[in-house]
Amino acid sequence: MAKGTRRKKGRRRGATARANAELGAHLESLGLAAIEAYKAWCRQHGFSAALSKTWQERRQERVAHQRDQRATQATQALQQHIEQPGLDGVAAYQAWCRQQGLGDAIYKSTTQRNNGEVAWDGRDHSGHVVASGVYFYRLETEGVELTRKLLFLR
Repeated sequence: MAKGTRRKKGRRRGATARANAELGAHLESLGLAAIEAYKAWCRQHGFSAALSKTWQERRQERVAHQRDQRATQATQALQQHIEQPGLDGVAAYQAWCRQQGLGDAIYKSTTQRNNGEVAWDGRDHSGHVVASGVYFYRLETEGVELTRKLLFLR
């Protein structure tokens, strides 16, 4: 009987060690070093601060972390884009865009920021690759409208 009890305790210690290792890996995937930082991060993002969670809960936390990273990258890219023409802030950027005849939306795609260069990746508005053929395109800028045709071959 004592042997069976020892095995259970050994298994329990093994499970605890495994749970601790999984928690450590999860903290690392979130870029956090300490349990207190993890608990604060969870509360800040609307998650339970409990340490024992299901894989689904941890996946949701990783998705939230990835969303935070993308938002941070977008904010940094926006700041660099605003500073490039020597502007002070968002309001000055929007005014500058309107003066240039551009949309004053804050977040733009990389293509929209490429100083007038436009690239087409051969996809339609739904994201599907188009078939080979002749396509018409239209460009509009300050006082100039161009309609041209283009031969697309795959």
